[in-house]
Amino acid sequence: MMYGHRPATAEDIRTVIPKIRDIDRLEAEVVSGKSLEEVLDGPMKLDGDCKVILVNGEVEGVFGCAFGKDFGVPWMLASDKAFEDTRYFLKESKRLVNSWQSNNKALLNYVHKDNHKAIRWLKYLGFTFMAPRDFGGETFIEFVRIYV
Repeated sequence: MMYGHRPATAEDIRTVIPKIRDIDRLEAEVVSGKSLEEVLDGPMKLDGDCKVILVNGEVEGVFGCAFGKDFGVPWMLASDKAFEDTRYFLKESKRLVNSWQSNNKALLNYVHKDNHKAIRWLKYLGFTFMAPRDFGGETFIEFVRIYV
């Protein structure tokens, strides 16, 4: 399989929405209170970095980091196919997260307690997990990575 990533376009967002894993969809919709379509419209308009995950030339996920004044908010929504060969993704995501961290003192967001793939990925990237928090009847765990 050939893996890669590149900057996202509006067409990429429309292409990937039906492929997004249920747990990722749940996270995005519950935390934001918006539909997945509305959630994914935001990164294209915000100050930040928005990329697509490519598997054999097909868009299989979207990820990035929204930049605030004092912190960044990393996020990812992907299909199951995006996780089939993790070597490329792990190496590249570590490089990208390190670059996001160089511009922000802290990176933080929430992950659903049942999103085991994302939790393993975040641990690999060096995030620390905080106390669970409820959103819309679902349990999420805050994760943070602070640059010192």
